Amino acid sequence: LRKGGDVGIPPASTPAVRGDEGLVRRAVSPHVELLYPFPELAFSFRPGRARIAMECALLRLPLEVFDIIGDQLQTPELIRLAACSRGARELVLRESGAWRAKCERVIPGVEPEPWHQADWARLWINVLEPYGDLLGLWSGKDGPYGSFLSVTARAPKILASSVLANRVTDALNTVPVFEVGFQAGGRVSKLCCRSMIPLDQGGHQEGDENCGPHEADIVLNETGFRLTCCEDCGQDRFERRNRKVALMNRFVQDSNDADEAQHQRIHSFYFHYLNESLTFDLWLAEVGKRGLPDSFADFRKLPRLSGGWESGTRLPLGIYKGSYASHGVEFVLLHREGDRLVATKITGDPHIWAGSVTFRLELSSEVREEENFVVPEGVAWREGTSDQWEDLTTVSKMAGEGQIAQFGYKDPQFVPVSVYVFDRGGEGQPQRFGVHWLSLEGLSIFERLESEDIEKATHLMNSIKLEL
Repeated sequence: LRKGGDVGIPPASTPAVRGDEGLVRRAVSPHVELLYPFPELAFSFRPGRARIAMECALLRLPLEVFDIIGDQLQTPELIRLAACSRGARELVLRESGAWRAKCERVIPGVEPEPWHQADWARLWINVLEPYGDLLGLWSGKDGPYGSFLSVTARAPKILASSVLANRVTDALNTVPVFEVGFQAGGRVSKLCCRSMIPLDQGGHQEGDENCGPHEADIVLNETGFRLTCCEDCGQDRFERRNRKVALMNRFVQDSNDADEAQHQRIHSFYFHYLNESLTFDLWLAEVGKRGLPDSFADFRKLPRLSGGWESGTRLPLGIYKGSYASHGVEFVLLHREGDRLVATKITGDPHIWAGSVTFRLELSSEVREEENFVVPEGVAWREGTSDQWEDLTTVSKMAGEGQIAQFGYKDPQFVPVSVYVFDRGGEGQPQRFGVHWLSLEGLSIFERLESEDIEKATHLMNSIKLEL
């Protein structure tokens, strides 16, 4: 039984043809064909006898083969197959049948009951087929700041959260973006959470009626999905607010740990950021955010964090979080394009916007040599202090160019950079590398994300250490 088309009763005039492999073929529809290993089953199709022939052929198959066939069928085809006879229905709807295989391919170990679904078929049809493709990591398409979204399943809801970090070495934080909830009877609720003031793990401020979840719509398309909101929350405005909160937390933590010289540099970075942020808000209001309405935001899928990340160098591909001075921590996707490694910003800033190339490296420039890392003279770390990063060992070096620009992504240009790939230093340690921006006399540190980092992420406000 081949995938596609309508499994129905063929006309009596449908001819039977013996193939080269000794099987008797009979076309059931333009897309479906039955192969009979037993010629006596390939009799002339007449109303009432075609169903018998099909049922006999399918019921003689091993259960494993039947499940493979069912798993390859689309939902309407599988429903039609179950409607052919009582025997076919029992095979399709049994506990370990095709519906369960489809569900567990999306969420391993999933069960229908926590999702308020009566069986595996309803779990697939009401929940995982229409919304299962939302699960994973996403980047926002709109706005200079962009978005790094993690969509996870926590029965009976699918939850989307914006991911950010106070510092490169800190654990990840999240802020709710939207949720899809499922109730009995196939009812679905879709809520936007971006207008909520993130003061607690619930994501809202007690007593404020204007900052609660409200109706939204999520529509999947060929390139990703679109989030539409009736309150005009504005994804880029939402991300700027989160970035400011994260930077404030980093500022407080660094101030508590720094000496006098470091205090001065931290304050300079922080007030430089506030000045740019305020100016950028006013500039965006004037130009109308490039003419894009705030009522919707588009997202595209990012690759998974496991497997297939070999780059041909000592630096593995993947998603990294990196320090960008007063702009805080930003996320980049390191991928290979021909003979280059290219880092594209998932989240951006007022100078280099999200979706732009932040740096690119020549594969041929790699020099593999282990030695103790020494910070170049006159170069400042863009996060922490030199003492914090002492005892690092480089395993390779690469040369390339990084992109810089004026405020508002004006006059972009590429300048020379050097990349130092650091030894992981043992089992379970993250992969790190440093980017030396020669013309800026700054050194950024980058750390690769793993699946566990996303799973262990906590609400942003849980990491705030201010005493109010």
